Amino acid sequence: MTKMIRCPVVLAAVITLACAAASSQSAGSATYIPKCAGCHGVNGIVASEFMRSRGTPSATDPNIMSLSAKQMFNSVKNGTPGMPPFKGRLTDAEIMNALSYFRELGTRASAPMSQTQSSNQSAPSESCVFVAAYSQSDSRAKAAALESFLQTYPQSVNRKAALNILMNTYSGLNDDENALGAAKRGLQVDPNDENAIFVAVEIEITECNSTDEAEVCNDAAALGQRGLSLSKPSVYTDDNWRKTIAVTYPYYRSAIALARPASPAPDQPASGAAQDGGRPAVSGKYNLENGSAQINFVTGTTCTIQVPGAPQIKGQYIVNGDTVTIGCTLSMAGLDFKIQGDKLIAGNGQVWVREGSSMESAAVPLPEIAPPPPPADTPPPEISLGQTRDQVIAAFGQPTRIAKLGGKEIFYYKDMKVTFTNGKVSNVD
Repeated sequence: MTKMIRCPVVLAAVITLACAAASSQSAGSATYIPKCAGCHGVNGIVASEFMRSRGTPSATDPNIMSLSAKQMFNSVKNGTPGMPPFKGRLTDAEIMNALSYFRELGTRASAPMSQTQSSNQSAPSESCVFVAAYSQSDSRAKAAALESFLQTYPQSVNRKAALNILMNTYSGLNDDENALGAAKRGLQVDPNDENAIFVAVEIEITECNSTDEAEVCNDAAALGQRGLSLSKPSVYTDDNWRKTIAVTYPYYRSAIALARPASPAPDQPASGAAQDGGRPAVSGKYNLENGSAQINFVTGTTCTIQVPGAPQIKGQYIVNGDTVTIGCTLSMAGLDFKIQGDKLIAGNGQVWVREGSSMESAAVPLPEIAPPPPPADTPPPEISLGQTRDQVIAAFGQPTRIAKLGGKEIFYYKDMKVTFTNGKVSNVD
């Protein structure tokens, strides 16, 4: 259950200030919020890690604040490599008003206003309450104010925007439960909300792998299927859409591979079982012909992948007719194998042979991997900016997951996230 934090005196002061700013910028906000806020943030600050990874600037970006009004106008009207042109979609006056509002957001964020206004004011309008809520600088206070706004104005035209900001705020607080809740509420408003689908899928993949609950896994799979079916939004250029799906599609395919088969009808064989009463279509261990890797179908839905010298990877699979789809890793998400007797044939032509079958003579068994020696009494490894990928791997081992976002590469460890730019460490969280 969401916990509500109410600070009426402070909130009233913030609302008063926000309303004063909002009334002077009403023409700009009327254009900016529906046309620009989805990428640049309702308050001018890009809150989504997904948007930041694409290089979307905030109003406080020094490169943006240094541009002249004419340069910004031309960029919006004619487009940039990262933004579609708005020529023909917005009038010159609407562009100028939106840019004026965007600059005001940047100024306001860079130099927060003093809360000295009198609280003896009339009740604020809905738009003023919304501005006040998303203008909170403290993330927990912002989440509480947005929850209060949504409860007070359940039919607000700003409901979708408020839920997106709330979802990103909870994500920033590492509050997956409430971030997922906000994403699900956002999908009730817009079932094809791309950001909400992606956030929900990312969280539910983790939850499915942790709990193995069929309801969670199947919901993740359904959302993954919906994500793959989305058409390119009109605000995206072809290049931006290609970059977006390069990030999102592996997650969606991985989610689809988590789907749990429905319970079989009476007198019908379970999914993956042979129609003649023989053994399941896939079961046990399958070795790559050169012996360099092994897939082990542990249960009816769980599989592992083992490569000598690397940690074992656990994931899920689903059988559909003569095809098995494996989602053990993001790199193998949605990878299909054709089932041919005791062999699996990958799309790239690789052949995997069931261990113990008559065909296994062509397969080389995996070598025994000696247990690692006990750790020496050495100081913990260190990481610093500028280190290479090989240096990080040598110090911390293989990451649990690797993601590529545009020109960046991110290594995920249990308690650490390392970002590489041009092959060198540029950020550590």
